[in-house]
Order: sequence, then structure tokens, then C-alpha cells
Amino acid sequence: MKNNNPCFNCGYHWYDDDLGYETCHYEGPHEWSPCEAADEADRIERERQEWEEEKRQIEEEYTMKFKAKIICTIDADHPDRESLPDWTPEKEISFNDIYKFTNNYSKKEAREYMMKDLMLVAGGGYNAKHIHNVKFEFEEVV
Repeated sequence: MKNNNPCFNCGYHWYDDDLGYETCHYEGPHEWSPCEAADEADRIERERQEWEEEKRQIEEEYTMKFKAKIICTIDADHPDRESLPDWTPEKEISFNDIYKFTNNYSKKEAREYMMKDLMLVAGGGYNAKHIHNVKFEFEEVV
């Protein structure tokens, strides 16, 4: 005879008074017993929490955050010119991004890095040969 007391460990097993030990209430075939499934779920949750804590610690390391923008013109040989149907040599295009830097970078180094990165982006990902009249905007985010 089974009573209605769930297992203290997993809540899925039931104590069988006739047998004198816990048995699984699920009669069908399964690869994991409910206790094993509960243990695996706990392990996954612990790993998720550890990952979240590691992510939080990494975020705390970032001391500088910038919004950066490049504004430029491109010439007829730019690799992405075909994707701009209204292109003219005078038409300005812009790209922006958000950057985070650790305290290993000075503001000058961070600015130089952002400029090089944005120039590559504006150049189509290859180089900056085909971008001209380049201007940058930087805003430090607190």
C-alpha cells in the first residue's frame, strides 16, 4: 500500500509501506529516475548561477563605456557601394557601436582602438581604403 508522502530528496518517489522502501511512481520506461533528473536540473541551475556571477564580475571590471560613431563618404570602389542605391560621392554614411574597456586601457588607447575598429567597419570589413572625409563622435557613458 502506498501512502502520499513524496520523497524528501526529489518529491517524485513515493514510500511503499508494503515494500518498506521508496519506489518510483512513474511506471513507464525512462532513462533517468526522477531523482537523477532532479539532480541534473540542480547541477544545471548551479552552473547557470556560477556563469551569471562570473558575468557580473567581468562586467564590474569594465571601467569605461563609450558610444562611438563614424561618419564618412565612400568612393565608387567601396565593396558595399552596390547595397546603397542612392549613393553619391558626397553622401555621408555612418556606423555606430558601443564599446567597453577595462582599466587596462587609457582613454587615449580606447579612442584609438574605437577609431580603427569603426574605420574597418565603414570600409566594409576589409580595410579603410575606400572611405573619405572621416569624422568621429565619442560619448562616454557613465
